[in-house]
Amino acid sequence: MRASSGIAAWSILCGLGMCAVQMPAPAAAQDAGGGTARSEVPRTLSAQGDPERGRKVFYRCQGCHRLSPDAPPLLGPDLGRLFGRRAGSAPGYAGYSAALKNAGFIWTEERLDAWLKDPAGFLPGNRMPFAGVRSAQDRADLIAYLRRVQDRLEAEEK
Repeated sequence: MRASSGIAAWSILCGLGMCAVQMPAPAAAQDAGGGTARSEVPRTLSAQGDPERGRKVFYRCQGCHRLSPDAPPLLGPDLGRLFGRRAGSAPGYAGYSAALKNAGFIWTEERLDAWLKDPAGFLPGNRMPFAGVRSAQDRADLIAYLRRVQDRLEAEEK
């Protein structure tokens, strides 16, 4: 068997979901403006939350985080367009720990939920001085609020 036909057969089997090799997810691409392109992130936990209650939960975050990409960052990065963004890549923010810069994941609702529950346990070595949000409902509400903010910002872009 020629090598090229073996590769073709392997590609067909994997395309049908019949191979055991898991291909890594593609890295976020750079957009034309040099920023990180966003991946589409399913709405899972935000559907269970109340964005109005989440706005109140965000009061705990606003001392360090903004929700507008146009505002200068505070101690932490802008959270207005978090979902779909590669960890450690917010434009205009240079204060990331090596752990977050090298984390290599895209922010999803599930990852944010785990981060909010226990930031130090989720990603050891990060610099966020926050104990976490213990209540699962408060986390769902906060995620719903951040989704609403991101939806608004994306609608304003169009």
